[in-house]
Amino acid sequence: MLVDIDARIHALKQQLLNLLGSPVTDIERVINDPSSKYKVPGIYAISLPGDQDDIVYIGKTNTKTIQGRIKDHVSIKETSDLSGMVKRDPSLPQAVLSYHVRMLQVPEERDRSNIEYFAISVMSPRLNK
Repeated sequence: MLVDIDARIHALKQQLLNLLGSPVTDIERVINDPSSKYKVPGIYAISLPGDQDDIVYIGKTNTKTIQGRIKDHVSIKETSDLSGMVKRDPSLPQAVLSYHVRMLQVPEERDRSNIEYFAISVMSPRLNK
């Protein structure tokens, strides 16, 4: 069985466009929101404060919700999370709570992985390795 590559690329492109077209929110608002709005699995794109179009990182949830994963990003426990990556690059704004985030709910793990890899490949955010 041959895979319809054009259809798969089109579907991934549409999901990336959905992510990029989703509302932009401050990271601080996401981590402090008590509602269930951000308590879903999905993918997210983090952009610079003051420049919502400069996406610096794209990620996905594994076992956590988007809110839980964004909370991880602003903690100082892991050097691989946003706070650690920003700290190592003094040219970036250091106040990680002022960064922006877009998110897209994606229930299936495999879909999250595929969309994340596609988005990183297309967007080449500077903090993704």
